[in-house]
Amino acid sequence: MAVEGGDVVGHVALNAETSLPVVRRVREVVPDGSVAFVARLLVEPSARRRGIGARLLDHARSEAIARDLVPMLDVVDTPSASAAISMYRRQGWQEVGRTTFKLLDGHDLEELVFRAPRSETRVGCGDPGR
Repeated sequence: MAVEGGDVVGHVALNAETSLPVVRRVREVVPDGSVAFVARLLVEPSARRRGIGARLLDHARSEAIARDLVPMLDVVDTPSASAAISMYRRQGWQEVGRTTFKLLDGHDLEELVFRAPRSETRVGCGDPGR
């Protein structure tokens, strides 16, 4: 959690699982399945563009590595996700695959799958609550 002035302004979680199509894609990259999925990375709109998301992302990455897990994340590629996707790439996360979901209305959604950088040095490292 990221806190400023007593208010929660950001949140991130690590999950052992995500959608089955993404899990299948990840198994191509990490066959033994020793992964942690970054999930629910949220930053209050009024607190955005101050590095909070990058610090939360790095905190989740560091926590996964401390647990001997490979940090991964998946995100649906929509216009509203473009800023988040750009941040992942700026932070050194590598796109390792894509999956497509067919919606009930017949439309497709593409989900991007990222792997964390292997280096311990990242932009915005440190306590996410700063």
